[in-house]
Amino acid sequence: MQGGASTWDEKGGICVRLARYQRVLHVVWAALGVSIQRIVSWPGGVRRLTFLEGFNQDLRWVLWPEGLRELTFREGFNHPIEDVVFPKGLERLSLGADFNQDIQNASFPPALTFLSLGASFNHPLEGAELPKSLQRLVWGQLFDQPFERVRWPPALQSIAFGDAFNNPVEQAEFPARVQSLQLGKAFDQQVERVAWPQRLESLSFGHDFNHPVAGMSWPEGVKEVSFGYSFDKPLSGVRWPPHLESVIFGFRFNKSLDNVTWPALCRSIHLGESFNLPLHGISWPQGMLELDLGDDFNHPLEGITLPAGLERLYLSVFFNQPVVAVKWPEGLLELDFGLNFNMPIEGTSFPRGLQSVCFGRCFNQDVTRVSWPEELTRIAFGRAFVGALEGDSWPPPKLEVLDLGSKFHAKHRIDESNLRQGCQVFYLYVPGSDY
Repeated sequence: MQGGASTWDEKGGICVRLARYQRVLHVVWAALGVSIQRIVSWPGGVRRLTFLEGFNQDLRWVLWPEGLRELTFREGFNHPIEDVVFPKGLERLSLGADFNQDIQNASFPPALTFLSLGASFNHPLEGAELPKSLQRLVWGQLFDQPFERVRWPPALQSIAFGDAFNNPVEQAEFPARVQSLQLGKAFDQQVERVAWPQRLESLSFGHDFNHPVAGMSWPEGVKEVSFGYSFDKPLSGVRWPPHLESVIFGFRFNKSLDNVTWPALCRSIHLGESFNLPLHGISWPQGMLELDLGDDFNHPLEGITLPAGLERLYLSVFFNQPVVAVKWPEGLLELDFGLNFNMPIEGTSFPRGLQSVCFGRCFNQDVTRVSWPEELTRIAFGRAFVGALEGDSWPPPKLEVLDLGSKFHAKHRIDESNLRQGCQVFYLYVPGSDY
């Protein structure tokens, strides 16, 4: 069968749920009152085995299904695994939210590529023999142990620390093949002298991190950098990796970008919710495709030069500045004015190729003399808008989606005779979901 469920009964009245998807048999163990050590035979073709919440049995001497590839424990499991013999072909092991046992003498299967140690795990990894094949290692919320002398698996590609981790990493030797590193919510340590893995592509700093990065030596291959809630350090002098494509700043970031040298290939910059500084004098990366100005930004855009190839521009929640004289990037495809914008747009020279424009909940200006770009496929007005939808360029010939709020819905009805022949406009309104 391709889906659904059936029942498998073993001696002793054991009942578990079976489901087969794409020829992979998944056994979900629901018989919490029966010892798994009593099972001497399994259905043929079992590849996945999941134990439901509450399962907490000794796994020694268990006869696992032949060919088992994935083993998952839910909440409740917290038995030692040091003497457990796992199936040799096991590739994924998730030990559940409550697991908190020493693993220094555990024998992990040699084919394991994914290991999740669960939310409660907080034991040293020093001395643990992690399988050489391991590619992804995940800790839960409580892990906070030093790892300077951890023997990392050479194939490891992804490391994700949990919420509590806040140990120094400047003396750590990360495995050379790691491509993704997440340092967790509580991490707030010096990083300028860290020897980062040379194949690193994605680096994420957590909620509490707020240390300088100007002296960091970034691996050349880093493409994504994410800073958390607390980061608010100057960026002047930062030597960004040359292949950086995306930078995300957190809530508190509000430092000048005037003297920042961005890599030419950087495609996406997301500024934090608190960012509210003028944009004059900033040298944006010429390859930038997306700019998000956060929540608090409310400075004029007139006289600002953005890269001509910018495709997506998201103005902030509080942005409410004149835009008639703004020189929009020629390649702009998507423009979001934010929730509080309520300035006239008559006379605004929108880019010819603009495909989507979104006005927020406060916008209620006359649009009858606006020159709408012919390539527009979506226009969104917020809940305050009640103006007439008419004019020489209305509707744009390629318009497909028109979002309108509750006040417009109460005052108007779309006159389909006003729509040009061949224009497919969908009037979208969902009560209670006004933008």
